[in-house]
Amino acid sequence: LKTLFPFFEPERFDVVVFKNPTDTQGASANYIKRLIGLPGETLWIADGDIFTKKGNTPFLIQRKPEHIQRSLWRPVSNSDAVPTDALALTRPWRGPPWRGRPSSAWSFVNRTWSCKTPTPSSLEWDLNRMLIDDWLPYNMLMPTLRNEPMSDVRVSATIIPETLNLVADFSLEALGHNFIWSLESGVVSLSMYTKNGEEVSSVESNYELFEANMPTRVEFWHVDQMMSLYINGERVIELLYDFGPEKRLRLATGSNQSVQIEDIAGRGGKQPKLSWHFEGSPLSIKRLDVDHDLYYRSSRLPSRATKNPTKEGNEKLVEVGSPAFGTHPDKLAVLGEDQFLMAGDNSAYSLDGRLWGNPDLFVATQIDDTPFVVNRDLLIGKAWSVYWPSGYRLGFAPI
Repeated sequence: LKTLFPFFEPERFDVVVFKNPTDTQGASANYIKRLIGLPGETLWIADGDIFTKKGNTPFLIQRKPEHIQRSLWRPVSNSDAVPTDALALTRPWRGPPWRGRPSSAWSFVNRTWSCKTPTPSSLEWDLNRMLIDDWLPYNMLMPTLRNEPMSDVRVSATIIPETLNLVADFSLEALGHNFIWSLESGVVSLSMYTKNGEEVSSVESNYELFEANMPTRVEFWHVDQMMSLYINGERVIELLYDFGPEKRLRLATGSNQSVQIEDIAGRGGKQPKLSWHFEGSPLSIKRLDVDHDLYYRSSRLPSRATKNPTKEGNEKLVEVGSPAFGTHPDKLAVLGEDQFLMAGDNSAYSLDGRLWGNPDLFVATQIDDTPFVVNRDLLIGKAWSVYWPSGYRLGFAPI
């Protein structure tokens, strides 16, 4: 949509087409990335999320609109994804990553989890079978990188209780806290506790939930410092919390105040723990899915950051091996009034505004000599549709 930006300002998390400031005349002149930083902002990427501020105000988490967030969930596990021929796999099929407790009460048959007892039982995620990190199927043929643990996840399932008496809880242990979604007939609630069991915040709402032998689709979202509960596609309750980037990094890495924030910026977090708890009714669970959000990495500048000439005074800013732009307190992304910051959804391999360094000679002399940013004059338009890979071919040509 090339005519949009002259009339409407670009918005955060838009997918934007623009001239690549590092190669406006070359083969990669046209780029498409997601907008994460707006003019006049200071931006800090911490534990994979975006925090911004203006002037001397505190850093605030930037949350994605629901329609964008839904398009960005990436699959981790799906109970329907069971191989029909395990011998054809390059690695042995180890079974689903969930474990029933007690094991005698649970079975997994025909892609369905079944619990035959109304007494307390649980399903627990087995980290020995599958980790929850920023790995993407798109990268399965790429060189191996260290995957970053992350706790921005969605867990969803279709629950079919045998009676009306089912009580279900889902818990996520991450960031030094325990996040709990509670469901029972007539009321739902979200709660947040410290690791010592002290309640930080909670909300509840009246909601008629389960019916005997009828399916209910539930989604538990923990993303961008927000808990949400969806029932049959409708958001029924949410709980927001606000950690600044420094507190977020300390919680993610388990570091106390004795550790300098500069020493932990860019360090990965810890694996989250997922578990379900049920009582009151036998039940079955179908389409048990786990998805993860985007994770913006705190990488190091590659050598190509200085392939274009470095402006005097910017030597430290584009030093090869130094922290990526906006990912460290010593290199916050400070944007001017006509500057934007762009990042790729495939953060592990994306060459984007965190990493690309100096602009080329044309941009530096005629538009903007600031490294890493996209000047307003380089914007082409907002992506209307992203269609790749092509599902059909006519001869050798994708259509």
